[in-house]
Amino acid sequence: TDEESDTKSKIKERLHAAEETLDFADDELAETRAKLAETEKLLYQTADELEKSEGELDSAREIVSKYKAQVGKLKRDLSQKETENAEESHFSDFQSSTLEIMKGKLAKSNRVNDEQRRQ
Repeated sequence: TDEESDTKSKIKERLHAAEETLDFADDELAETRAKLAETEKLLYQTADELEKSEGELDSAREIVSKYKAQVGKLKRDLSQKETENAEESHFSDFQSSTLEIMKGKLAKSNRVNDEQRRQ
């Protein structure tokens, strides 16, 4: 009958539409799987790079620690040299003062000697 034929035709159309939807969904799924695989690959690359960066960071921290130790030693050495310089400067001032006193006494002694020679 026409009604059965019409029903069969509608069922075939619906089946065909469902198959097209499934084909589209399969294509979408395949595309999503490809994107997921690419994302996973990038994730592993990023993890490897992160691990490498962490190693480089650890190395850099060791270098910084060594530099800090060197800077600390240089500061201590500088402080010691500044102390020595201050002590030497103080001693030098003392020597200069002593020399001035001795020059004054020598000059006085020379004047006294000159006066005694004239007499």
